[in-house]
Amino acid sequence: MLSTFAVYAVSFVARPFGGFLFGYIGDKYGRLSVLTWTVVLMGGGTMLVGLLPGFETIGVLAPILLVVCRLLQGLSLGGETTGVESYITESAPADKRASWMTIAMSFVYWAPALVAFVILGIRSAMGDVAFTEWGWRIPFLIGGLVALIGYLLRRNLDDPDEFTEAAEQQRIAATEHTNVTSLGRSLSTRRSMLLVLLLQPPMALGAYLLTG
Repeated sequence: MLSTFAVYAVSFVARPFGGFLFGYIGDKYGRLSVLTWTVVLMGGGTMLVGLLPGFETIGVLAPILLVVCRLLQGLSLGGETTGVESYITESAPADKRASWMTIAMSFVYWAPALVAFVILGIRSAMGDVAFTEWGWRIPFLIGGLVALIGYLLRRNLDDPDEFTEAAEQQRIAATEHTNVTSLGRSLSTRRSMLLVLLLQPPMALGAYLLTG
């Protein structure tokens, strides 16, 4: 059981790296380039879990590949969180940003609830023995299909006007050698950033206690 939760925890280690990596890509190449790659990584990592051979077939390579899949999912989620929050904030009307973000973030918790019901239905339909032997793979394969649908939907989106305008201003500032780095601007709001960081742990702790 501890080994299972250790593999589950691997993705949390990868998330900050995904945030840094895709945050940079999003600022440089646009929000949609990030959202396209993150959904592909998440779908690929999830579907591969459902397709992995067991320990009896490939030995210790099975858990190693499982950890790799979890790392892909973690990188994806780190980038997805960064990309989605930026995309929604920049797309929403100025007086609706908080409410739009609240709706979006609520789906982080609706999805596990929905998946729990799907697993319960599959397990009840096929029985515990069949579910343990091979039925557990079905939700992962469904997850890959959902990611494919998400990819197709995102291909038809455009970068927000606010991002496009900010990118143009950044380009002009760089040309005029008056560029202030994004990190420098971020540090000017360090008090607000600190408050947000302090708000996150209680929410995350409660959420993952329920999920676990």
